Amino acid sequence: MYNILVVDDEAIITTHLEEMLNKMGYRVVGTANTPKQALQMVKKHKPDLIFMDIMMQGSPEGITLAKQIHGDTQTPIIFMSAHSEKELIQKAKPAEPFGYIIKPIQENQIQATIEIAMQKAEMDKKLRESETRYRAIVEDQTELICRFGKDKVINFVNPALCRFFEKTSEAIVGQKFPHAIIDDDVKKVTEVLDGMKGPQASSTIEFLVKNSSGESRWLQWRVRGTVLKQNTIIEFQAVGRDITDIKVAHESMTKAQTQLEERVRERTKELSDLNAKLGIEIQNKEIAESALKVLLKRRSEEKSVLEDNIVTNMKELVFPYLERLKKLELTDSHKVLIDIIETNLEDIASPFLRKLSSNYFSLTPKEIQIAALVKEGKTSKEISEVLTSSTRAIEFHRNSLRNKFGIKNKKTNLRSYLLSLS
Repeated sequence: MYNILVVDDEAIITTHLEEMLNKMGYRVVGTANTPKQALQMVKKHKPDLIFMDIMMQGSPEGITLAKQIHGDTQTPIIFMSAHSEKELIQKAKPAEPFGYIIKPIQENQIQATIEIAMQKAEMDKKLRESETRYRAIVEDQTELICRFGKDKVINFVNPALCRFFEKTSEAIVGQKFPHAIIDDDVKKVTEVLDGMKGPQASSTIEFLVKNSSGESRWLQWRVRGTVLKQNTIIEFQAVGRDITDIKVAHESMTKAQTQLEERVRERTKELSDLNAKLGIEIQNKEIAESALKVLLKRRSEEKSVLEDNIVTNMKELVFPYLERLKKLELTDSHKVLIDIIETNLEDIASPFLRKLSSNYFSLTPKEIQIAALVKEGKTSKEISEVLTSSTRAIEFHRNSLRNKFGIKNKKTNLRSYLLSLS
């Protein structure tokens, strides 16, 4: 049930209307016949709906009164008038009436008008609440928000945008978007906005602006069409943020990355050069080591031959004569001297003699040489090259060695046998 206030300077009209409303189940909280009385009753009863005559006391005071009441309380108002002139209806529009009834009033006309007016009032209420929430969100945003028409003239800015440019909204509204842009980017932004078509059109653009202190700052804007007419955008909303710090950080990072890449290239070249140098040094070292091995091997071979020669010479040139001296009739002092000589010679030869078994003393000088080379792992061909003899002659001496060592016709390896004698 709706509470209704009736305002009309004709008592007959107010009484008749009150009866019809009560009959239809509505509650009439009061009737007023002057603007002052009407304002008092609105304040006292807070009606859900007001029926108001446009013409009171010979002038359209109802229009002025309706504007005041609607502006203060948002109470829906239905105008009543005996006049249907177009001029009067046009004057009534600014008061934003929720209905218009021509006198004399009909009962069926009242019912439909009330229901439509109350439904519209409910929708307006929800719309106002939505707008209030939206405005609160927009005004509390730290991001920069503005709206502008197809002509790019700004019609709304939020407080964050005003703070950024240190200007009032009045100083910005009416100017063209983008505000305070640096001239070089105007063409680019204009092309982006002109290219936005259709209900889903949106775009992200970045450009430089100058703030109130003349400092250049980077702004990033997300622009989308918000109001369409025949599938054509007639209003845009732009949400922006200051990305100067991000831009500076990105430029610094790019610069640092470039410097790092250059340093990596330089270091890579240094390492490559060093690697090449080390490769040459390693190669030279390998060559030197190889040469040293050859020299050491040759020295070892010469040493072995020398040792064998010493043993052979002592065996053939010294010891036989000592034996002959021992067989002579010598004085005791001479025998002592000979024993001393023999002992000293054996001490001198002992390092070499340990390498050979006593069986070596039955070998010829040539066989001693060949035995020494076999012991080193030389083949008959290699020995023949060392001793400048034929391979056949070397084979002969090898067979002679096997015979003297008692391993002829046995599976014993000559080199293995010689090694076992050391």
